[in-house]
Amino acid sequence: MKYFNTALALLLAFATSSLQAQKKIVLTSYNAQITDAMIASIAPDVNWGKEPNLWPYSWTQGGIVNTTRPLLRFDLSDIPAGSTVQEALLILHYDPYTHAFGVHSGQTDFVVRRILEPWEEMTVTWDNQPGTTSVHEVYVPNAIFNQQNYVLNVTDMVKDMLSPASAGNFGFMLQLENEFPYSAVRLASIDNADVSLHPQLWLTLSEGLTGTIDNQQKRESNHFTVGPNPCSGELAVSSKTIPDGVNTAEIYDAQGKLVLSQVLSGSFSYLYLNQLPAGMYVMKIFNDTSGYIQEEKIAVAR
Repeated sequence: MKYFNTALALLLAFATSSLQAQKKIVLTSYNAQITDAMIASIAPDVNWGKEPNLWPYSWTQGGIVNTTRPLLRFDLSDIPAGSTVQEALLILHYDPYTHAFGVHSGQTDFVVRRILEPWEEMTVTWDNQPGTTSVHEVYVPNAIFNQQNYVLNVTDMVKDMLSPASAGNFGFMLQLENEFPYSAVRLASIDNADVSLHPQLWLTLSEGLTGTIDNQQKRESNHFTVGPNPCSGELAVSSKTIPDGVNTAEIYDAQGKLVLSQVLSGSFSYLYLNQLPAGMYVMKIFNDTSGYIQEEKIAVAR
């Protein structure tokens, strides 16, 4: 379950001058090394390193209770030295394809914990699973609806992974809050055939804000994080600080022609670029009250 293209992470820099600024990095299977696996109590010495799903799960199989726990790790080595993580959002997508279960089922609340020991994708099992810590764990309540995607704030855990006092970046483990039948959270892994469902990690970094107040305010006016970039289909637009009013994203091709316009809904929206030819595009986000907000260059790859 390891995918990577170049060593360059997707840097969505909101300031193009020489001034230091906030940066957004979206780590996806297009641009980063991501490792994941599943472990299962019913087969404690079997490795499940190539599963298309990552399910916190507890069910009976042949009358025996089987509990599974996913492990997930993002390579953080492309984070620039001296950067401070201001926010880290873990994006996990509902998996509509794998096995017989159609939707999230049962008691679906789960926890995300930081892994404290090394593990390998193709050798980790239930019997040799690494230790975890509950420090800064993230509790995820029951799904609001049964095909829910998740945007989880894992900032403190990522800071811990990058801390000089840490033994290393060993990633995340997911497990049901109560591991008893019959519960399943259907999440897609990095091996899922649909690349738009692969896990993502959205990072907001600070390298120190300098320069005039006007320049700082201009940088701070960038409310939206966009990714993955390059994009092959679904382009996610996320915001922690949503401007009041109606926010609209417009996509323009290299000739300046408007090819897509969509009102953004709440803090997380998808733009569907499946019908656009491969190439470079410009996305502009407008607010009906304040006017222009933000501009991003988007690469569509096939």
